[in-house]
Amino acid sequence: MHHASQLHWHTKPYRALHTSTRRLNDGTKTHSWSWFPGGEISNCYNCVDRHVHAGHGNAVAIVWDSPVTGNKEKFSYARVLEEVETLAGVLREEGVRKGDVVLIYSMFV
Repeated sequence: MHHASQLHWHTKPYRALHTSTRRLNDGTKTHSWSWFPGGEISNCYNCVDRHVHAGHGNAVAIVWDSPVTGNKEKFSYARVLEEVETLAGVLREEGVRKGDVVLIYSMFV
């Protein structure tokens, strides 16, 4: 739990791992694992937002170096956050809501 405690949790988990045995519909018993049960976390917040909120918005978050095109570009945490917020707005306008599953395919050239 030490490393998990270094992250921002919307709701903290009550343990790192919960193991149990469950019975499937056909009667088969199987092991079941739940990581960080009871916890709610946002990977995007932990990877991007919290760095901007901590005053590191101008720090480099992503270095894009394409061996195909030779293009190189650096993206700050603030720029990544802006792009994420724009995409979130577009998805919201398209009707995507919390709990929906969305696949985003991006082909970089």
